[in-house]
Amino acid sequence: MNKYIVLILCVLLTSCASQPYSVIKFDRVVSSDENNIAVAIRRIDGREKFEQNNRRFSDNLAVIEPGEHVLELMPRYHSITRKNKRTLLLNAKPCIRYFITGQLLSDGRLKPDWQPRIIMEEPIKHCESLVNEQDKKNTKDKS
Repeated sequence: MNKYIVLILCVLLTSCASQPYSVIKFDRVVSSDENNIAVAIRRIDGREKFEQNNRRFSDNLAVIEPGEHVLELMPRYHSITRKNKRTLLLNAKPCIRYFITGQLLSDGRLKPDWQPRIIMEEPIKHCESLVNEQDKKNTKDKS
């Protein structure tokens, strides 16, 4: 399974290698917070998984173009029904990796409710160097 995810990641990063991109990951939770849950993605901008159009993604990872996106998320392993979907509006910055989870709003026993949560953002070093190279090229072309 891990080999499959690595293969998908390699293909996705290769396809984005010529322009800035953003990455969304769904495989982490805050272990010290029992109300933090793993989520899975159903759609990005209304499109299902593995559709063409430069937006390929799996349950754990999505590589997208920078800009505004609508993410449809659902709980992955929690007892909350998988029909309990939520939407997250994300203005993805170039060369940033986002880690997204779900946060339970109650104890989850009587009336489970949750909301999406961005738990961490980090720069993508390879992408940043790509942007710097493009900036240098654009500066040379203008002079």
